[in-house]
Amino acid sequence: MEGPELGAVFPEELYGDFISNLTDPNVMRATLSDVPVSDNSYLGVSGYSLSSLVVFSNEYSDAFLDSFDDAAEPRAGLDERWPNQFPASLSAFDSNMLAMKADWLVVKYAEELEALLG
Repeated sequence: MEGPELGAVFPEELYGDFISNLTDPNVMRATLSDVPVSDNSYLGVSGYSLSSLVVFSNEYSDAFLDSFDDAAEPRAGLDERWPNQFPASLSAFDSNMLAMKADWLVVKYAEELEALLG
């Protein structure tokens, strides 16, 4: 049966800060540097070291919605479960808004990404 052990590839002690950063609406991203990736036969992963990993959050963000000229319009169209409370699928509008949020995060943190990527 699949479980947390079968999906693990990063050291467990990194989880607390990592998830805290992802769920904090003022941070919305987590970065790991020089992190070991463990062997995981279930996932077919051979161990190695990862120089940088950046993960952007899919949590709700007022800052993202407020970035629109007319913030009331997208808010009115969003399902109350947006962005990450859907059981299986999203409407076309909610999907597009999630894609726009991902783009917004990349632009918002472009300097950090450029510094990591060199």
